[in-house]
Amino acid sequence: MVKGLGIVESVIRLASLVTLLVMLPGKIVVSRIGWTYPACLDAVVAVLVSAAVGYITNWIAIEMLFKPYEKNRCHPFSLFTFGYWNQGLVPRNKDRIGVEMGRETERRLLNPEMIARELCALIPGMLRNRELTGRLAEGLKNLIVRYRDPIARKVVDVFQRRAPQIMDMAKTEFGRMVRDYCNGRMVLSAFADELSEALVACVDWRDVEQRLKFKLGEPDTVKMIGTEIDSLVESCVSWAERDLVPMIEPQLLELANGPVKDMIVEKLDLANRVAEAVRKQDVREFHEMINSLAAKHLGAIQILGYFLGMLVGLVQLAG
Repeated sequence: MVKGLGIVESVIRLASLVTLLVMLPGKIVVSRIGWTYPACLDAVVAVLVSAAVGYITNWIAIEMLFKPYEKNRCHPFSLFTFGYWNQGLVPRNKDRIGVEMGRETERRLLNPEMIARELCALIPGMLRNRELTGRLAEGLKNLIVRYRDPIARKVVDVFQRRAPQIMDMAKTEFGRMVRDYCNGRMVLSAFADELSEALVACVDWRDVEQRLKFKLGEPDTVKMIGTEIDSLVESCVSWAERDLVPMIEPQLLELANGPVKDMIVEKLDLANRVAEAVRKQDVREFHEMINSLAAKHLGAIQILGYFLGMLVGLVQLAG
């Protein structure tokens, strides 16, 4: 269908050019010279000229939508209009068209509030989706397994670095335990403080500190901490699935329907995005896209102009 319409348009275009560039000048020349010709030729030429003008007028109108692409006072359209039409309608108003398209897109096609509301409505389903939460949990576990040893060594480093503070805490706690023990025995209660201080002083806390650091640095200790990390992650994941998700779901929904929704609307900024996209769009590419999508309809408009012009010519003859 499109191919057939294109052939018809090509024939009509050729006929219009022949009419305006050959038949009409030829008729004028013949009339000036005084040669005789069939009387019906005037009627035929008049109808064909009217049809050709209808076609050419529609063709020019469609071309003027886009051409000239840039301001050009030497373009034929500019010359024929004495400099008035120095840029096509679409290129001249591209920025304004983009703003209007963005505004109408938000108002009629893609309402940001509705989009944000639908996105936020996905949150409960995501929280209750066992497959999704399972994948997240599995990903977390794999991440921990991958970095388990570095994490365990980091924990060991922290404890080794904090060994002096740990020893201070141990001395204080050891002294308190001795005092509590002595205070619980009537015979020793009078010497509780002295015994506590004496026993604390008897311990070589520097040696204990060094032993603690050495023990923490052993591979078995690092491995044990890594195993505990695995166990902790497993417990945290189970707790999150069992208790955390149901507990935070109402708060998440309230947050989603408030600040999160407003933030999504703000970040979408559809009107400005559409306006910016139109502003950056190359007019030539846009023209080619319109031609590829609407070539059949644009051609039909031009063909319609030809036949309407022919009809006007026939009506004038009948009158």
